[in-house]
Amino acid sequence: LPSGRDTSGKPYPYIGLLDIFGFESFNVNDFEQICINHANEVLQKKFTHDIFTSVQDEYKSEGIYLDDVPFVDNCDVLNLIEGKMGVINMLNEECVIPKSSESNFVSKLNMAHNKPRTRFIRKKTFAPNQFGIKHYAGNVIYTANTFIAKNLDTLPQDVIDATVASNNPLIKQFCLAIQREKKSNKRDSIISNTVWTKFKLQLKQLLSDIEKTKTWYVKCINPNKNRDPHSFNLKYSLSQLHCAGVLSAVQLSRQAFPNRLLFTRTIHRFRILVKSDWFRNKIRSSSILGGEVDIVTKVKILLDELLKCEEVISADGNVIKAYECGNTHVYFRTGAIEHLETRRLKVHDRCAAKIQKFVRRKKSMKLITANEEEQEETNTIIKFFKSFFPSKGGSIQFPSMFRDCYGSANPSKRKSRPIEDDDILRYVR
Repeated sequence: LPSGRDTSGKPYPYIGLLDIFGFESFNVNDFEQICINHANEVLQKKFTHDIFTSVQDEYKSEGIYLDDVPFVDNCDVLNLIEGKMGVINMLNEECVIPKSSESNFVSKLNMAHNKPRTRFIRKKTFAPNQFGIKHYAGNVIYTANTFIAKNLDTLPQDVIDATVASNNPLIKQFCLAIQREKKSNKRDSIISNTVWTKFKLQLKQLLSDIEKTKTWYVKCINPNKNRDPHSFNLKYSLSQLHCAGVLSAVQLSRQAFPNRLLFTRTIHRFRILVKSDWFRNKIRSSSILGGEVDIVTKVKILLDELLKCEEVISADGNVIKAYECGNTHVYFRTGAIEHLETRRLKVHDRCAAKIQKFVRRKKSMKLITANEEEQEETNTIIKFFKSFFPSKGGSIQFPSMFRDCYGSANPSKRKSRPIEDDDILRYVR
């Protein structure tokens, strides 16, 4: 059977797994790093395009008209690398020139990309063979010490001579072809056989294959550098999200309508911001012949009242509302959901203050009532005990409980201090 086809000639369905190199930036970045980062730039463009397409498809399925949404892509970086005066072409040209050098290559790059607003980085502090590129994931400084040699990737002459003299016909035929190609020294032949040119063609073929499939992306984030369990490094994880293009994807998906909520969720969440009687009367007036009002109408009644201050008048005089109702969701423009949440928070604060007021009042009244009852019991006990002790004279014998007060139970030896209310209460307790 032909490869990849069944008996009827149709191609087999398949699932492909592409393990993408991570964005690389080291202290010294060589030819390998710029090739890997070039591949990441190409795949990032595809990722951004897929995210934008998915956002457009979502709005289309919801029945929402969406104008052209501006978004930041990395076409300018790819143009710097792959363009007519890009890094690839200039490096290939330098590989063809006799007595070429990396310093001349970098010097030509500096002359070709000396505009102020460019992705190319040039500094006076750089070495003669250093240049930088502002990639989507960050700035990278490359050291082009071995760019030409690694881009040509030619076999040494002594190795070619040794293999040509080989008795193996396959090896000999292969090396004779390399020798003939090297002797011809044609400009187009050299450029087409450079490593970066082949790498670029392979990337193009890879994208062509990916375009034929339905793509799903899995972004893996390492929580810490030491691989420790239960450890999360926020800055390290955030840098990975930025390098993986996740942050740019989120910004793109939030460009037109940053927030969305289901219809039922919207009613449940922001119903408290209007008076119940007003809302019921509005719904009743909107119903036809007393029929049931659908939830979309309820949402529009509610949000038209709450988001009047967020409406904008366009240049042609049309009123642009702060929200759009789709088939299943409400889509909010920038600042609309924040305005509603701020008002909702203030209502909750007022309600919480009222609840706290009643709870504290009840606790205070309970405490006051308990104190009044305790005081009444205390007065009753004191009155009862004082009835046994006349205020003037008398030869009554004092019990031993009052020795602390009078020093002795004998009347002739007792102190003259009268019995206080606290003495009686201390005894009772």
